[in-house]
Amino acid sequence: MIDPKKVAQAEAVSIVDYLASKGSEPVKCVGKELLYYSPLRDKNKPSFWVNVEKNKFKDYTVEEHRGNSINLVQLMEGCNFPTAVAKLLTFSGQSDTSRLPYVAPAAVKRPLEQKTHIQFPFVRPILIQYVEERGISYQLGKRYLHEVMTTASDRYYYYVGFKNDLGGFALRNRSFKRCFGNQTITTINDNQTRESVMLFEGFFDFLSYLTYHRIETPQYPTIVLNSISNLAKAYPFLVQFNEIHYYRDRDKQGEDSLARMRKNGLLVRDFAERKGFEPSMPCDIPAFQASQFNHSCTSLFVS
Repeated sequence: MIDPKKVAQAEAVSIVDYLASKGSEPVKCVGKELLYYSPLRDKNKPSFWVNVEKNKFKDYTVEEHRGNSINLVQLMEGCNFPTAVAKLLTFSGQSDTSRLPYVAPAAVKRPLEQKTHIQFPFVRPILIQYVEERGISYQLGKRYLHEVMTTASDRYYYYVGFKNDLGGFALRNRSFKRCFGNQTITTINDNQTRESVMLFEGFFDFLSYLTYHRIETPQYPTIVLNSISNLAKAYPFLVQFNEIHYYRDRDKQGEDSLARMRKNGLLVRDFAERKGFEPSMPCDIPAFQASQFNHSCTSLFVS
């Protein structure tokens, strides 16, 4: 017989956090209930409700699809009761205090257009999973990344956000790349030395560089463009340095940016072939990180 205390612990695991770990996010909030597309079947429209306060779920199109977190695991993973309890007891949301439980938004029938909520650091499990899939540990990512929630029509959208020098954000999730607020560059570790500066196109390139070198802050002043279109905005900062280390993508945009800087008299070292690593390594740092470090990156910065 399973210890009743363990059963109670399993039942207490947040259904919202469990669904988020499986890639399911709510599309609507009504009072204390969240509406989802059903994770249990092919879905054409949302019908799966979760009562956040009671930690119960119900799919209104299938009578048997209802219950607590243990019942949900049994249905989603096709396992028996003891196995479902064991899975929930080892679920990361049960013991990892850095991953805060989901808190339902205020009771509304329909989110307002373009309503935004920003918090630091990011804590949403689905975003943590996305960042770790890109080869970046949560321990490192939470030093630099915010969590940004926006609304449009009747849907919520969640992103990791990299803050720029004007308070805007470069936003990323599995499906979208966009910006929020004023677009510009991000400058980091602007110390007194003016010998060299590191220049990255995107923030995942920057974070992957730190991950590979097992450091949490860059050793030189650093600029992240957030978009190639922001290169001109970086010039007033770049001209202060004797040498620029450009970790660019090996594509036409990167080549054009390199040529433009050199034409304007800047001394630029081209790191497209290695992006700060070894000459044989691929151009796409995040892709390389995801393939090589997925099993170890989460412990790189844990003391």
